[in-house]
Amino acid sequence: MLRFTGEKVEWPYDFGSTATSAQKLIEGYKMTAQSLTDIVSKWKDADLNEMIEFNGRPMSKGTLLHAVIMHQAHHRGQLSVLMREAGVSPVGIYGPTVEEWVSMGKEPHP
Repeated sequence: MLRFTGEKVEWPYDFGSTATSAQKLIEGYKMTAQSLTDIVSKWKDADLNEMIEFNGRPMSKGTLLHAVIMHQAHHRGQLSVLMREAGVSPVGIYGPTVEEWVSMGKEPHP
């Protein structure tokens, strides 16, 4: 159950469990992302001002949606750092990475 809307979000795992393969992780991520997209796409602009409770405090749906998006971006950043630590060049998410600039024969931005 998605706590901030009261709507059921598809989630393939028990809380705290981990996917057993990369393929299952990808499938679970796609399922959950689609489920959230289906819910939020039904919201109207005025719904973003609706106050709800999240973690015991009042918050608008719009504020919470912003927080969810920023949380996703935070984890994306973590993933790119972990990829570099593992010796894998991450792909450009918000523009070319240092490695991509170099491969294009260009000077990376500082």
